[in-house]
Amino acid sequence: MNIIEKYTEVFSFFKVKESFIIVKKDESKKVQISKLLGTDKKMQTQYLRYCGDYLYDFKIDKVLIYDSEFNFLYHVKQKGISSNNTSIDFINEEILIINQSIWDDNDNLVSHYTYYKNLNKKEEGLYCGKFLDDEFRINFIYEQKYNPLYFRISNLLDTKTYFEYECEPNEEISGDIIKYKEKLIFYSKEKEKVLYDAKFWINVLDIKTGKTIYKILIEHYGAFFDNENGHFISIQSTNQNNNIIKKYEIVDVNKGTIEKGNFDFDQEMFAVGTSVQYINNNKLYFVDNIYSYIEEKRKSPKIGCFDVITKQITFFQELKEAEGYYVNQIISTKNKLYLKFDNNELFVLDIIPKQYTL
Repeated sequence: MNIIEKYTEVFSFFKVKESFIIVKKDESKKVQISKLLGTDKKMQTQYLRYCGDYLYDFKIDKVLIYDSEFNFLYHVKQKGISSNNTSIDFINEEILIINQSIWDDNDNLVSHYTYYKNLNKKEEGLYCGKFLDDEFRINFIYEQKYNPLYFRISNLLDTKTYFEYECEPNEEISGDIIKYKEKLIFYSKEKEKVLYDAKFWINVLDIKTGKTIYKILIEHYGAFFDNENGHFISIQSTNQNNNIIKKYEIVDVNKGTIEKGNFDFDQEMFAVGTSVQYINNNKLYFVDNIYSYIEEKRKSPKIGCFDVITKQITFFQELKEAEGYYVNQIISTKNKLYLKFDNNELFVLDIIPKQYTL
């Protein structure tokens, strides 16, 4: 791999459709400068964010909608809109759902949604949950919104309930809930246990009936979900306490199967986990971040690629130019890797396949 571009002072970085976007702060003007990588397109923004295939920004009492290439589409005016309390929960060509956080009479911070169709306001109200698409919505109990024991699936405006779900007595939901085709997918874990000491399951439900299709006991929590193939894919490796572990796990939510085993690789990997991984075209890109234990201290992160088909490491390389810094985000294309570090630098690397380097 070779570094082909570097960016500094990157406040945020994300991919929308095929566009790669960086947002930099201009502290002197108290604004942001958002840039579309690979082009000369940039614009001044207040707090650029994204939802689905769209970008959005704010002005006073106004949200502005752009496509993934910075082309302005329209704006919506609504009292109280600001970058501090407003987000878009769902958007497509017809529907826009704006979420505003407001304080209720009991000093609880609650969500207030406004539903627009073809730019006409149709509905508004309080809710606690998530809009999955233009048909389904999850509803939580406010007191359980962080580690739910219960949820209810309804249509978009909550006029029809499809089903209610309640966890097993010793379980709680952990992490995000995903809609994949006609399935609802989520992790559950042993209730009130810390992450490193709990058992985890991947639950696969029918989105309209709530019937459990599969419940799969897994080892690796937080694996990256390959939305193209319907797989949770992860590798883990550690040399801590002289315990050498090199494992992969692939969970297929279409078939309810799990494939796991050890991968052969003769180089040392100290701290590979699920927190910084990304999959593209059956290639899982991962980071062996800087290792801070005194007895095994390493100065620079290493970047690698695991081939999901062959179960082999196709490259593994130390990034000496990032000495002392932690990789907190990785995104890939067919030929490039984008790495964001905790010092707000972004590296763009070209990928040299099937090359083992140190």
